[in-house]
Amino acid sequence: MSILNHLTRGFEILRKEGAVEFSKASTRFVLEGTMPPEVWRQYVKVRVWAKYGRHYDAPLDPFRVLWVDPNEVTYHQVPKPAGGYSNRHYAVVLCGNWDKELPRFEEHFIYQFIYNRYERRIPAENTDFFELFEEKLSEQGTFWNGCESVEDFHKRCEYLDGLFKDIRENGIRTTEQLGSEALRSRGYPDNIHINIGRNGELIYLNGRHRLSMAKILDIEAIPVNVMVRHKEWQELRDGIYNNGLAEGRESLRDHPDLQDVLD
Repeated sequence: MSILNHLTRGFEILRKEGAVEFSKASTRFVLEGTMPPEVWRQYVKVRVWAKYGRHYDAPLDPFRVLWVDPNEVTYHQVPKPAGGYSNRHYAVVLCGNWDKELPRFEEHFIYQFIYNRYERRIPAENTDFFELFEEKLSEQGTFWNGCESVEDFHKRCEYLDGLFKDIRENGIRTTEQLGSEALRSRGYPDNIHINIGRNGELIYLNGRHRLSMAKILDIEAIPVNVMVRHKEWQELRDGIYNNGLAEGRESLRDHPDLQDVLD
């Protein structure tokens, strides 16, 4: 993430959540930038255990990769739950109704853009998304991953063309498999991020372009990291971890987030 994006994110936290959360985010940024990646990962694991893991028996590994069917990621997390907004807040456990009445992921404008462009083969500038882009660009000066002009829009589309080709030929690989700069320099993976609702629903959080492409290409399984679990789901994981799968719960046997707690 660029310095400009960091500053933008910082001002957003300050405006929406106040000085305390801004201070916490600033501290994380400094620590992340100065710690070696392996030390940073251990720091994150300790932080997750201290805040959440010590209250549960079922493990909460912030860096565990789940392989899921992209078509099972059916909902879009809007709004992001308080306390789990960050793309680096791994293995958070939250109560509340943040997992209810969510829009379906396929309704997201990015999914519609990707679908129209690669499935229906509509030129990018003829899509509804391009109209939205021009409108937002006029209002805000920047939109869609920092694009500041129509030229940037087309450059972004060229990047997506390459990404689509790579996913079509190779599937979606983990950050570790790619050996990406993000993992080497910052110590955390950049896989698609999901949340998990109280009944085990898989909810999109981050990585919308890759997820959209995986759905369109009928990719069998994609690597994800779980950012937020509903408290009721984590309590269910605890029950299975301690007592096994209860009668009447057989439908959950293949759930990707239960494979580490089933016997």
